Order: sequence, then C-alpha cells, then structure tokens
Amino acid sequence: MNGGMTAPDTSLAALTVDTCIVGDDPGGHAVALALVAGGLSVALVRVPRPGPGGQEFGGHELARRLAALRDIDQAHGWAAAMRRIAEANRDTATREHPRRLAAAGIRVVEGEARFIGPRSLAAGGLAITARRFVLATGSAEAPSPWPDLPAGRVLTPETIWELTAVPTSLAVIGSDGTAAALAQAFRRFGATVSLFATGGLLPGLHPDRSHALRDRLVAEGIDVFEDAEVSAVQPDGEGLAVTATRGGDRDRLRVSHVLHVGDRRPVLDGLDLDAAGIARDGAGLRVDSGLRTSNRRVLALGDVSGGADPGLSLRQAPALAAALLFNRAVGVSDVMPVMAVPTRPALIEIGLSETQVRAKDRSARLLRLPLAESAAPGAGRGHIALVLSGAGKVLGAGIVADNPEPLVGPLALAISRQLSVQDLAAIQLPYPAVSDVIGKAVAPIIAARLSNHWTRRIIRMVRMVG
Repeated sequence: MNGGMTAPDTSLAALTVDTCIVGDDPGGHAVALALVAGGLSVALVRVPRPGPGGQEFGGHELARRLAALRDIDQAHGWAAAMRRIAEANRDTATREHPRRLAAAGIRVVEGEARFIGPRSLAAGGLAITARRFVLATGSAEAPSPWPDLPAGRVLTPETIWELTAVPTSLAVIGSDGTAAALAQAFRRFGATVSLFATGGLLPGLHPDRSHALRDRLVAEGIDVFEDAEVSAVQPDGEGLAVTATRGGDRDRLRVSHVLHVGDRRPVLDGLDLDAAGIARDGAGLRVDSGLRTSNRRVLALGDVSGGADPGLSLRQAPALAAALLFNRAVGVSDVMPVMAVPTRPALIEIGLSETQVRAKDRSARLLRLPLAESAAPGAGRGHIALVLSGAGKVLGAGIVADNPEPLVGPLALAISRQLSVQDLAAIQLPYPAVSDVIGKAVAPIIAARLSNHWTRRIIRMVRMVG
C-alpha cells in the first residue's frame, strides 16, 4: 500500500459503471433499481454474509420474521409457524432474486469484495471502477459471549428459526425490541420465560411506552429483571445455569436454553476500507448527516450508516437515489426517524421526540389520547401521543396499540409534511373509527385556537359582513 492506494491487479477484468452497490440489503436493491430507471449504469455486488442464513439474513429480514411471528396464531404450534415463515421468506427471495435484478438492467456480481483504491473495487473476478459506491452490506449478530457452551443451548435471533420445538424454559438476555418481541413470542408458544433487560427495558423509547409493554409482559407471565446483570452462563446437567447479580446478591436460574440478543454490527470485514480511505468509528463507519463516509465517493446505507432501525435502509433509499441521480446531498430531513417494536402491544415512534422539539421550541407540547377498543376497534387498549410545535405543527408521534397499522399512515403523513393539527383532523380515512380517534386527539387544540380573543373578533367581524 502506498498513500492509501493498492497496486492494480492486472488479472482482473475491468468494469466501469456510474454506481456500484456493495451488499444485498433491500435498500440497496431499491437504490439500484431507481438509478437504472434514471438511465445510470449500476453494478450490484452480492457479498456472502456471515452466520446462519447467509445471504438472506440481515436486520431487515429479522424484523420481517419478528412481525410475522407476532401475527401467527400460537394455537397452530411452533412447527407450523416456522413453516409459514419459511414460505414467506421463499416468496420474498423470489421477488429479490438476482435474475430479476439483472433483467432490470443491473449488473449483478457474486463474490467477496474488497476495495483496491478510492474509486475501485475487486469482486467476482472484476476490477470495478465507479463514480460512486454505496455500502449496503447490512448487519450481523455480534458473537455470543459464551462460545464454549453446548451446541444448540445458546440461541440468537438468527438461530431460533432452526428450532423444531419450543424450549421448555428460556432466559432471554437483552433489553431492546428484539429481546422483548422474542420473549413474548416464546411465552405465547408455551415456554417459561425470564427476560434479563439490564439497564432497563427499551431504554431508547419514551417511558410511557416501555412501561406499557413491561406491564403486558409481566401480565402474560414473563419474569422481567431490569436491575439484574448476568455475570455467567454455565452448563448445568442437561440445561444451563444463569447467574445474575442484583444489588450485591447473586441469584442462579436453571433453564433449558438461553437466548442472547446482542448488538448488531455492520458487515464490513474483508472490504479493505483503508485502501479506499474510509475511516471507521468503533464497529461501524464515520458517516456524516448526508450518508457520506470519509471518502466522499462512498456512501453508507441502512445499518452501515449507523442506524439501529432494520427498516432504515428502505426509508433512506429514495433520498439516496435522488441524491445520486441529481448530484446533490442527502438532507437531514429527507429521512424520517421511525422506531417500531413488533410486540403486543406494538410500540411505534415516528419523527421527533418531545425532548428534541422542546430543545428548539419551548412552547412545544405533548398531546396524549388514551385508546379504547370502543374508540378504535381492533387497535386494542393503549394511547396515541402527538408532539406539537408551538404553532401546532405535528412533529412527532408515539403509538401503543395491539394493531397500530391503521393509525401509522395518517400520522406519518402529517409528520413528514409538517401538517397542522387541523390538517390532520381533516384527513378523510376509510377507517371511520381511526378518523374519530384522531379527531378526538386534536379537538382540544382546535377548540383552544377558536377560543382565542383575536380569533373570536375575526369571527364576529365575518358574521357582521355576512
């Protein structure tokens, strides 16, 4: 290596394209299809993934499986649930098959990839030169901290789908949405479940929403430990023993299996980022608000860009494709923050939080409306919370509901367009009950505005003229 450059490999055939997508993330597919539709030449390098499932298993696929697992009737049994999820996965794989991408005009390259310069990449026997590169390699589960334990006893979110039966007793170690969703799913399929959420369950979410889920998990018979730290997992007969420390005391729990939900890490090994002048930041990359790495010709997408949300890449894809097509930067406001926890109740956060809005607008407020089955049939009990600017613009929302889907669309639209509460109330939906819920949520704000002294003077003047 000399000055960040690698001597060219003359054994590689040359390929020059406008944009090279590195990785098989669904967001990368969306970017590639959009660029080809816009007349650009595109290569997509399908890099083999580590771990179970290989090419097909990333953060986006995990989120899809968790949502499917939540919606399956547990009465059909675990084996039937796994067959149904496998069938859905095959359907998705068919839609995203390399032949379909190639038919759209994308040059699909299979094999390991490594940078050989700031504008060149070696993959599949080719030296690919491109004006822009997009890293869309996704993420993989961090290695288990107990690699020497009996095979099959320590599970991860990527290996549970290989189970042929539900564990008798299970200790779930993790505090994020994946840990909560899997703890609830296994409990509903009949396992005895303990959830060790060290540092608190769902620490990134609003306390109202995380507490609502915690109460449901406890009500369903899950032992939730938020003040215990797991210090050891050891073999114990035909099962495992989990040692946890709480306030100086040590407790020991015998279980048949342990499910470790660790951090997901961007898949970057073997890419030789130094050759392209791409700087790391911990386990990930140094990425700016426009998704650019330290090499301005290389952009990051989805998990590689530092986001923990498995659906992030598909939301970033339209903005990134537009930036590449029209030679502009991705704006901070081009991608709306979304966090979803696929449990019952489901927890959804869209847009800005109350704290973020109040930091810039002291007159911002939070409007909270409880949900009842009678008010929103099918949604279940829970609540909607709207984060409003002082001017009444909808900047964020939180939802706690068993079936939040009918509520998400109008709220996401209002936040993305920064509609006022009046605009939100005026949206006509094919779900009368949902319209009613939203109308009730914003009615106090509209009433307060109409009762304003100046508003009433204008109304009186208009009535006099009319």
